[in-house]
Formats: sequence, C-alpha cells, structure tokens
Amino acid sequence: MPPSVERVGTVHVDQLLSNLARLYAPAMDGFIADIVCPYIDVVNESDLYPVFQQGDFYGTDVDDLVPDRAEPRIVDISHATESYRTQRRELAWDISDRERKNADSQLNLERNKQRNVLARLALKREARVAALLRKTTNGGKLNLGADAAAPWDVATTTSIETDVWTGRELMRKTIGVRPNTIVIPEAVAAGMQRNTQLTDKLKYTFGSSGSRPLLEEYYPVLPAILFGMRVEIPGLIQNTAKEGATPTYTDIWGESVRLLYVTDGPAIDNPSVAYTFRSEGLTTRTDRNDRTRVDWFATGQTIDERVVAPDAGYEINNCLA
Repeated sequence: MPPSVERVGTVHVDQLLSNLARLYAPAMDGFIADIVCPYIDVVNESDLYPVFQQGDFYGTDVDDLVPDRAEPRIVDISHATESYRTQRRELAWDISDRERKNADSQLNLERNKQRNVLARLALKREARVAALLRKTTNGGKLNLGADAAAPWDVATTTSIETDVWTGRELMRKTIGVRPNTIVIPEAVAAGMQRNTQLTDKLKYTFGSSGSRPLLEEYYPVLPAILFGMRVEIPGLIQNTAKEGATPTYTDIWGESVRLLYVTDGPAIDNPSVAYTFRSEGLTTRTDRNDRTRVDWFATGQTIDERVVAPDAGYEINNCLA
C-alpha cells in the first residue's frame, strides 16, 4: 500500500487560531513614550533646531527705566544650535496564499499580523525613550539625577518625599520650572505599597467626586496626581534574548523614577525634556511576489527621539532594595 501523501489544503491544523488564543501581546494603551517624548513633525530628515540660552530668559541686569525722550534698551535672546537626523524605523510581515486559504474565516490575518508589528515597533520605541531619559552616568541624556537615599519598598523608609523634593528643587533652581510629570515604573510602584509612610497618607484618600475609593482602583494604588505631578506608571516588559533563545524578560523602565517637565503643547520653541522629530508618519507599504505567491507588508515611520532639554529631567536611581 503506497504511503499517504498530505497535499496542500487537505490537512488543516488550527495552529494560527491556537496561537492567537495564547497571544500575550502588550496592551496598546500601556505605552508612555508618546506622552513623555511627543512628536514634532518636520519637513527635512535632518536639520538644525535652536537651543536658547537660559540665562537670557531670567536676566534682570538690563535697566527697564526709560528717561523722557530716551529709547528703551534692547534685549535679545541668544541661542546655539543642535541637529536631529530622522531614520526609518520599520518592520515587515508576509502572508502566503496558503496561509490565507487555510486560515479560519474569523481570523483576520492582515489585522493581527499588523497588530503584532505595531506592538513590536512601539516596544522598541518605548525602550529607546526609557534609555534616553536616564542620567548621563547611567547611559542616558539627562544632566540631573541621584541615587535614592534609601529603598522605596522598605516599610519604614522616609526618603520618598525627600528624594522627590530634592530633584524637584534642583530642577526649579536649574531651569526655573518644576517637573509636571513623574514616571514611576510599575515595579517601583508595587514596592511603594509596602512603605507605611506612603500608605498611611493614602488610606483615607479618595479619587474625584463620584469615583470609587482609591484603594479599589487599579493596582498599584497611586493617585493620578502625586507631589503636584501627573503620575505615569509604565509596566511594559521586553524580551532581550536573541531569537530562538530562552526568553529573558526585563522591565523596560527599570527601577528608576523620572521627574520630567513635559510641555502640553509640543512645538519647536516650547521647552520640553524630549521630542520625537518625525519627517514621515506611520505608513504601511505592500508588495506582491507572484513567484512565491506571497503578499508582503511593512509598517514604520521616519523619526529621531532626542532629549532637547537635558536639565528638564531628573532620575532617581536604584529605588528598590
């Protein structure tokens, strides 16, 4: 009896649908890179941008008293220049005719494969921004920062407020503005729940009118505004292992807290700790290879993430024991 031969289309294993049921993809609403490093659209892939001299904004040396028939004194704001250079950030995927034929009708191959690519691109962007927003001595681009005076996840630690106010005051005295955003990685936020100094202050705190008590809100329990700053709690992880190797997961934002000044209106002349220069927005390209009967897709954008105000951020490092 001749051996059986499996022909294309005769055997259907619901593998794609099985994988989808185990899709541990990052939630697309869990990223903060777009918040702390907002986009600025530019025309050219590379160009110069102004870096204003801070002392000119706070100068009080020029006399503003104008005698009769005299002209007011002229003041000006000098600036240096730095450059950006956008690069293409893109990933691709493909779908064979055989995949399409054998896919279950409820599984939209293009949508789900594109979702995976978008999540990968967003994860890589998140990791780049998290690395940028560290002190220079820790491999980042921020000028200001210090180690936590004591671990924040110890019950009796009293240094949380001291660490925050030290950074807050240093930023104010350096650039004249206070940070308006505090980034507390979820690992640190979870550890802070063990700090009785903090929980004693929060135990009777409620949210806005009509909301549920704070302690019923999404874990970890931290208010939306803390120490006068908007709270961002990123909890994304990344697999740093090579393809095919045993996964090695780490927190993208690590165990460091960042105090940042982030503008509400991104513009080239509005100071903010970091900007993403974008010369081409998110686009998807397609192609067809009839020789292999495969449809090809690629999604990406042309960008450059850059810390443009290195004194507008402060890193509190080593916040956990």
